[in-house]
Amino acid sequence: MNSKGQTSSFSYFFMLFAIISNTCLLIRGKMVNGRDLPSSLVSLLISCLLTLILFIPVYKLNKKHSENIVRMSKNKSSIITFILKCIYIAYFFYASSYFMVKYAVFFSQLISGSIHIAFIIALLLFTSAYCAVKGFTILGRCGLIVAFFTLAVNLVVLLSSAPSIDVINYQAMDPPNLSDILTDTEYLSSILFILPICAVLIYRVKGKIGKNYLGWAIGGFLFTVLSIVMVAGIVGSYGKTQYFPVYTLAQSSKITILRGIDGVVFAMFTGGMFIILSLFIICLNNINEKEKSKAGTAVFCAVIFVVACAVYNLEYLQDILFNKYIILIANVISGTVIPLWYLITPGKEVQRNEKTA
Repeated sequence: MNSKGQTSSFSYFFMLFAIISNTCLLIRGKMVNGRDLPSSLVSLLISCLLTLILFIPVYKLNKKHSENIVRMSKNKSSIITFILKCIYIAYFFYASSYFMVKYAVFFSQLISGSIHIAFIIALLLFTSAYCAVKGFTILGRCGLIVAFFTLAVNLVVLLSSAPSIDVINYQAMDPPNLSDILTDTEYLSSILFILPICAVLIYRVKGKIGKNYLGWAIGGFLFTVLSIVMVAGIVGSYGKTQYFPVYTLAQSSKITILRGIDGVVFAMFTGGMFIILSLFIICLNNINEKEKSKAGTAVFCAVIFVVACAVYNLEYLQDILFNKYIILIANVISGTVIPLWYLITPGKEVQRNEKTA
């Protein structure tokens, strides 16, 4: 970390491992069903390759113009700057609502108790906002601790469960099915929100970005493969009926070391959500060019609180919010299409410099 609100690329991408760990907890039950395992693994590979390819415009743009993506638009026109601000603000509102409602559903379905869900949403938003206004560097330090914790908990759950693997669960596997592969690829690609985050914050990351992003993508792929293969071998077809199969594994395990660890898994998921929401708030403040705006952060969190509570209580709104096609399109536009557009359409100042040369 340095004193200018920047962070090293290793710290940044290791912090983003929280997204991978939460993705593992959000994996659909069908993907860990032993019969569908070949299709799931092919989907993971395709999703990993897509993640690498779609990152290229962000990487190239950062090499060419290492600055705030909205500030770059001022080289074009004020109308374009306004449109891009609206797109990114809408995106981060949408993405924050998505994760907040997912968290609320996770909490309500798997944690029993009398705590009202609105209080949990407010508490998570408050802690995320507090860390975000402290700055990117502070979040980087917290994120490293949380990411290490999430990695450790996941590995303890999976490796300690290894003796419970039943090879029978692997013996009735169906060959890869194109329909399942496409469905799972769309789903996996839609729940990885790293591209828009990188599009907005990558200029504040120093070091070997390409190398560490490659490590993040490959490491995340291998970690998710390990999770899916082991859960499929342990839970078998039972996982197909579960909303959060990895959590179910920890909750129902008969291994002594895992008794009661489902609460730790929930804490890990909460930590991941804390990082993701803090990053979204920092991204929004960067878009508005007010990096530690308390007023802007308060308004953002208040709107997310209202939206999350409303969507949580109305299932038909959840169908819209969790629509994988909407999420996928939003991620690709804000994380790949806009940076690509910057690369192929130089601004006024760049064109003027080229003419002078």
